[in-house]
Amino acid sequence: MKHIVVVVPALALALAACADVPVPSEPHLVGPPQFAAGIVVGTETRITTDPADQYGPRIEGDRIVWQDFRNGNWDIYLYDPNELSTETAISIDPAQQQSPRISGDRIVWEDYRNGNADIYLYDPATGETQITNDDVGQNSPDISGNRVVWAEGPPGGKDIYLYDLATGTEPITTAPSDQLIPKISGDRIVWQDHRSGDLDIYLYNLATHSETGIATGSALQRVPAISGDRIVWADNRNGNWDIYLYDLATGTETQITADPGDQDFPAISGDLIVWQDGRNGSWDIYLYDVVTGTEAQVTNDPAVQEFPDISGDRIVWMDDRNGNLDIYLYELSAVLPATIEAAVDLIDDYVADGSISNDGIGQSAKAFLRQVAADVARDDYRAACARLDHFIEFVTRHAGEQIEADAAQTLLDLAQALKDTYGCGG
Repeated sequence: MKHIVVVVPALALALAACADVPVPSEPHLVGPPQFAAGIVVGTETRITTDPADQYGPRIEGDRIVWQDFRNGNWDIYLYDPNELSTETAISIDPAQQQSPRISGDRIVWEDYRNGNADIYLYDPATGETQITNDDVGQNSPDISGNRVVWAEGPPGGKDIYLYDLATGTEPITTAPSDQLIPKISGDRIVWQDHRSGDLDIYLYNLATHSETGIATGSALQRVPAISGDRIVWADNRNGNWDIYLYDLATGTETQITADPGDQDFPAISGDLIVWQDGRNGSWDIYLYDVVTGTEAQVTNDPAVQEFPDISGDRIVWMDDRNGNLDIYLYELSAVLPATIEAAVDLIDDYVADGSISNDGIGQSAKAFLRQVAADVARDDYRAACARLDHFIEFVTRHAGEQIEADAAQTLLDLAQALKDTYGCGG
C-alpha cells in the first residue's frame, strides 16, 4: 500500500525561502514501510557477478567501493548506478590494493605497489594521488570530506595519523602500543586502542584537540564506527561479542544486542546500526533503529553474509551464497517525500559551497532526514518527530562552526516546518 504525504502551506513557504529549492506542487508518493515488528522491507540486489572474489564493501549514498580479485590480485572497484558503465576499476596496478573507503567523490585505499603499504587517494577531478610514502607502512585508511586517517608504524607501535587535503599531515596519537582501525566522521576520529594491554575505544576531537576514552573496561572493545555524535563497537564484556553504542550528545552508553550468539563488525549511519550476527548458526546481517528500539534481520540466506556497511537507507555486505564472495545491496523501502528530497539536496549544496564545512557533517544530516522519510512511509509519525528533534539538536550543536549560521537557520526552519507538517507539536 502506498501512502501520500501532502505538503502543507507552512512547509511550502519554508522551502520557497531557500534559494533554488523546488516546491512540490503535487502530493508525493511514499513507498512501503522500512521495517517494523522485526520485519525488514526493501529490495536486495546482487552488485557483483564476476566469479572471482569481491571483498570488504563500503558505501556512501548510492556509490559502493570494494576490493576485487578478478585480475589475479586485489584491485579497487567502484559501483555507481548513475554512470553508463556502473562498475569501474579505480586502481588496477599489479600490486595489491585493498581496504577502500569512500567519501563524496573521493576514494582512499591501502596500496602495496612500492613494496610496503601506502595510502592512495582517487579523486575524479585530479586523478590518483599517493598520500604517504614512509617505509614503515600505513594501513586501514578512512576518509571524511577533505580528511584522511590511517594507522602507521611497526607492529606494537602503530599510531593514528591524519592528512588534511588543505593543510597536510599531523599525528593524532603518540600513546604506547598499537592504535588501529581509525574511523572518521567530520571532526571526530575513533579507533581501537591497545595501550592498556587489552582493546579499548578512544576518540579524538579535531575541533577541541582533545582525546577521550570511550570504552576502557577490562573486557575487549574493538572495530569502532562513528556517525555524527554516535559511536558503535563490538564488546565481549558479557562473554560473547555484543554491539554497544555511545552517544556523545548525551554521554550515555547503550547495549544494542543481548543475544548469546556473537554480533560483530558494526557500522552506523544516523539512527541506523548494522552488524553481522551469528545467532542463527552462520553470519547474517541485522539492523537496529536507535529511535524506535527496533531490531530486524536483513538477510536469512544459509550462506555467510558479513562485513556490512550502511549509508542512509542502503546496506551493503559481502556474501558467499554463489560459491565465491560477492557484494550485495539492500535498499530499505522508503522513497523520499519531495519536501525531504529538497532538504537533502540543499545540504549537498551547502557542502559544495562550504556552508557546511565537511562532508561528514553533511552525510550525518542527510542520514537523519532519509530516516525521517522511512518513519513517515510506515506512518510512524512519533518516530519521525523524535528523529526531527535529533536533527534539530545536531544542526544546533554544529551551528556557527561546521555549519554557517545562515545555513543552519535555514535547516532549522525546514525541520520545524516538517514537524508542523507531521503534527509533532513543540
